[in-house]
Amino acid sequence: MIPTHLLGLVGTPGAGKSHAADYIIEQYGGEHIKFSEYLSHVLHRMSLAKSRENMIKLSVILRKEFGEDIFSHAVAADALQSDRDVVLIDGIRRVEDLAAFKALPNFKLIAINADPNVRYERIRGRKEKTDDSEITWEQFLKTEQAPTEVTIPETMTYANFTIMNNGSVEDYEKQIDDIMKELDIKKRKSFVKLQHG
Repeated sequence: MIPTHLLGLVGTPGAGKSHAADYIIEQYGGEHIKFSEYLSHVLHRMSLAKSRENMIKLSVILRKEFGEDIFSHAVAADALQSDRDVVLIDGIRRVEDLAAFKALPNFKLIAINADPNVRYERIRGRKEKTDDSEITWEQFLKTEQAPTEVTIPETMTYANFTIMNNGSVEDYEKQIDDIMKELDIKKRKSFVKLQHG
C-alpha cells in the first residue's frame, strides 16, 4: 500500500521543522522519516559526536562520493514501504532531493522559515546537536553558509505551501492545521474528541 499523503518538510535551521513534524504526527498520525537520522546512525555507529560539524562533514563526503541524491533515494524507498496513511519526510535540503520525491504519488512540499534572530535563539535553546547551546551568532551565520545549508532557500521555492514561524506556537500550529485541511488530512479522532469535549 502506498501512503495516501507524502509530506516533505524543508526549512532553515531553527525554523521549527521538528515542532511541525511532532505536531503533525501527534494530531494527524503517520510516520516521521528524518534525513538526519541516516547521518546520526552512522555517527553513532562510529562513536562520533552528533555535532553540527560532524553531520555537515559526513553529508558532504557521502554526497561527493555517492551522488547528491544518495539520501533522497533511501528516504523515498523507506517512505513508500510505510503502512501509514501519512508519511512526513523531514529535512529535505537540496533541489536534487526533490526529483526522487516529486516522482512519488501525492507528494507535497511544505517550506518553513523564520527570521534569523528567532532561529538563532531557538537553536541555542533546543540542544538537538551536542554543540547547539554553545553556538555564537558568528558561528550561526557561518553555519548558514555551509554546503548543507546554502541550498535550502532555493529548495524552498519549490514548496506547495510556505509557513513563516515568527509568532506564537498557537499561530504556528494554526498555519499547519490550515495546510492539513487544504490537503484534506483529518485529525485523529481522539484529538478531535478532546478538543471539542
